[in-house]
Amino acid sequence: MFVVVREYEQPKEYIQAHVPRFRRLSAQPLLSIKSLNYLQNVIARRETKDRGHDEAIFLNERDEVTEGTATNIFWVKRNILYTPAIECGLLPGITREALISLASELGMEVQEGRYVINDALSSDGAFLTNSLVGVTGITEIDKVGILLDRKLFTKLRNALFQKLGWIS
Repeated sequence: MFVVVREYEQPKEYIQAHVPRFRRLSAQPLLSIKSLNYLQNVIARRETKDRGHDEAIFLNERDEVTEGTATNIFWVKRNILYTPAIECGLLPGITREALISLASELGMEVQEGRYVINDALSSDGAFLTNSLVGVTGITEIDKVGILLDRKLFTKLRNALFQKLGWIS
C-alpha cells in the first residue's frame, strides 16, 4: 500500500481551466465507471499545470465539452443551467446530480446536451462541481476570460452547500 500525506490546501473559489491537446472518446466504456483508471486524467492535469492553469476540461472526438479531470462542468446563460449530456462521455457525479435536482428550486431550467467550448465561454458564468469542493467558478479557459456573475455563483454555491449539508 502507498499513502501520500501532505498539508491541506484550501480549495480555490475560482480557477483557470485548460483544454488538453488530446480528445476523449465518448463511447469509451470506462468513462461512466468510477475506477482507478485515471491515467488520461493524470496526463491532462500535468499538461494543464505546466501551462499555469488549475483544471483541465476535456472535449470528445466531436469537440463537445465533456468534463474536467475530477469535476463536472456547468454554465448559466439567461437563467438556464447547461451541462454536457452523459452521452458526450463523462462520469455523472453525485454533486452534478445534486445541482441538477436543485436547479428547479432556484427557478432555473436545466438543459443537458452536446455543447462546444464557446458555449461556456459566452455564458453568464461557468463552474465545476465535485464532491470535495462542491462548486468552483471558472474565470478563464485557455486565457480567454469568462464573465462570472458572482451574485449568481454565490446563490448556486450556497444552495448546493445547503443541499449537501455543508452549511445550515
